[in-house]
Amino acid sequence: MVAFVLLRVLLVVFLVAANAFFAAAEFALVSVRETRIQQLIEARRIGARILQRLHRNLDEVVNGVQLGVTVVSLTLGWIGEPMVAHFVESFQFLQRLPHVLVYAHTIAIAVAFGLITFMHVILGELVPKSLALQRAEHVALAVAAPMDVWLTLTRPLIFLLGKSAGSVLRAFGLRKMRQGPVHSPDEVKLIVSASRELGQIAPAQEEMVHHALELENITAREVMVPRPDIFSLSGDLTLQEAIDRVVEEQHSRIPIYDPKSGPEHIIGVLYAKDLMRWAGLRLTARSLQPVPSRISEMKISQVMHDALVVPETKPLSELLEEFKERKRHMAIVVDE
Repeated sequence: MVAFVLLRVLLVVFLVAANAFFAAAEFALVSVRETRIQQLIEARRIGARILQRLHRNLDEVVNGVQLGVTVVSLTLGWIGEPMVAHFVESFQFLQRLPHVLVYAHTIAIAVAFGLITFMHVILGELVPKSLALQRAEHVALAVAAPMDVWLTLTRPLIFLLGKSAGSVLRAFGLRKMRQGPVHSPDEVKLIVSASRELGQIAPAQEEMVHHALELENITAREVMVPRPDIFSLSGDLTLQEAIDRVVEEQHSRIPIYDPKSGPEHIIGVLYAKDLMRWAGLRLTARSLQPVPSRISEMKISQVMHDALVVPETKPLSELLEEFKERKRHMAIVVDE
């Protein structure tokens, strides 16, 4: 009899531990970042590749966790509550109460339900979830292999449950969303701002991320340099004349305009590195070698590149893509 009771106690402890495992696994696997998992793989951490596979299939992981928690909770109630109720009924003070046979069992069941629920919530839910949030990486690595085994054993049932849930959602005109750490642009901004408030990133980095997320809503007109503020050169200047101006202004790319039409008509872009290459110069902080005589007669219009012309309404996201495709770093904005 004692051995039987001890076995039931051990089984209750095991079930609470199993619930804690599933709760911690869910929070840890969802919380850990994909970039951090890649770093763990490069560091050859044990279980990192299994963790990556689970993290990329969070739908299956969440379904498996829900199945495990449900099975554990039902089994815990089935085994634990009668055991605790029997233990409570054996108290001597209950035996002395009037009409004890009428309500003793009800009191015992109520007390058993409260104790089992308390232990289940504290040890099986709150503590492991808090631990998983604080130590997501370590917990995720620890639970990856056991969770992978559980998912392998229960995969047919998980598949059936997932399909059934999808059918119910479709009946209400909804569709099942993929589980995962996916954030909208506004959520990313909030995360970055929170990181800045906690001192994890600098204000300049926060501003940079915010602006990057707003590229779609910003046009070329909003970031362009007005023509009066642009340093440009006339296309009829010689390379020698251009060298003096470029060295003085310290620009790497210079718009070139038609000498007949004026600065309003840009016909190309001069790269300072090309100018220096043609001139055969080696610029240092201390000296500037003489310009070869053959350069003095060449015009900058002979070595300039075609200008990339874009409308002022072009979104920066599209402009950035065009820069990458055409390998350019400057564009001329025109008023449509």
